[in-house]
Amino acid sequence: MKKSYFSFLLLILPFFILTPNGLNAGTDLRNDIRLDRFFGGPLAITDSVYPIKGELAYIGSGIFESIYLHYQVNEGQVETTFFDDLNLNPQIPFFYEAENPWMPAEEGQYQLRVWFSGLNGAPENEPASDTLQAQVNVHDTLPARQLSLLESFSSQNCGSCAIVNPTIRAMIEENDEKFAMIFYHPFAYEGSPLYLLNPKDNDIRRNFYQVTYSPFAVIGSLFQGNTQEVNESIMDMEFFKPAGFEIAASYHIEDEMLYASVKTESFSDFSQETFNLYVVLTEDHVGFEQPPGSNGEKDFYHVMRAFLPDGQGIRLDNQYEGATFSTELSYRLQDTGIDSTGIRLLAFVQDPESLEIYQTTKLVYKVPEDDDDDDNGDDDNGDDDDSTSITAKPEGSGLNVYPNPSAGILNITSSEQQTVIKIRIFDIRGQVVLEQKPGKAPGDGVRQVDARSLLPGIYVLHLETPQGIHRKKITITQ
Repeated sequence: MKKSYFSFLLLILPFFILTPNGLNAGTDLRNDIRLDRFFGGPLAITDSVYPIKGELAYIGSGIFESIYLHYQVNEGQVETTFFDDLNLNPQIPFFYEAENPWMPAEEGQYQLRVWFSGLNGAPENEPASDTLQAQVNVHDTLPARQLSLLESFSSQNCGSCAIVNPTIRAMIEENDEKFAMIFYHPFAYEGSPLYLLNPKDNDIRRNFYQVTYSPFAVIGSLFQGNTQEVNESIMDMEFFKPAGFEIAASYHIEDEMLYASVKTESFSDFSQETFNLYVVLTEDHVGFEQPPGSNGEKDFYHVMRAFLPDGQGIRLDNQYEGATFSTELSYRLQDTGIDSTGIRLLAFVQDPESLEIYQTTKLVYKVPEDDDDDDNGDDDNGDDDDSTSITAKPEGSGLNVYPNPSAGILNITSSEQQTVIKIRIFDIRGQVVLEQKPGKAPGDGVRQVDARSLLPGIYVLHLETPQGIHRKKITITQ
């Protein structure tokens, strides 16, 4: 069997669960706990917290009051957390998190098991759920995730879509440095003008996720369901999972032709896996004078216009650690009605079996090197500096932070001597715990950040510059 990424199994087949020996157990009616989602992932970093957290539902009768959570790594010590005073009705989701998370100490492959027992006062050794198993690949270094991708499926005749779409749009645009979205109208029978803009790719992505209703949303392998359940916390969980790939991607437009260049690099051994590279063109806004459907919506945002070359993606084989892949793509803008000043291109790498997305990035506008610049140094499209910008830097690129670990005073230098716009520190849950707008660096180029107010633990430092966002994992010791 392919790598057991149970997040995929849980999302697609909630009752197709794995027993401790890895065999299919089917539905076990003895167990009153249904394990719906797990929020870990297939990759982890040494000496960094790997959260044991997920979602379950009580499917018995009466009130869900208490439960024991257990997890075990490589047949080692079993870690247990007890939850009581839950007072939840059947089918109401319970989001659990182990009191003591796993902190892998060294590189390698690990088998993780998660199960529940002792339901509602029963003995601790009495099973209450099947056992989830996953293989987790641990590395000393993995790139930071550049974006968390939301794929949103909507309908022109769906009243709840008209309610949730503005909320989702606001969340994405308020977190533009972390989140991105692709918006689809995938139902052919409606005759939606958004569907008719690109029937082929709408059909491909709808069938890929087996979408049968709206509003429907997918966040890789982490979430699949009603868009109304999507929130910033879930998007952050995806954003702070380590990535398995780096993507460097750019595009330019010439004579109504869009040209894109994408390069990927694998940071784990995926030689037994098959991935797809997707490049998608979205339009920031598509509007109509009259609503095309019955729900009253006439303005749509982050609309999927085309996949390059199409929604099947580009197959990536034999992605061993350090493997690279490059591709050049093109798309004719002529007669499409696309406003080229209001477009965004995204590239992402996805496992089509587990649905795990290993990296997402924006393509930056980059004028080819042989293009002539104007006398004032601007490139032909009138934008300054775009030819060298990178939307997000991988962890540690051009950024030095010392001492690390630190008692709270951090010294920051950038080898590229870039202007620093903003410094932010995130905790492991994705929450901003410290933010400042630094002044001009002193003569020695060293900036200091006072993080002594933070509790001991592991954090992610974001250094925002005009060229992109540098990220660095830091440890505060006291």
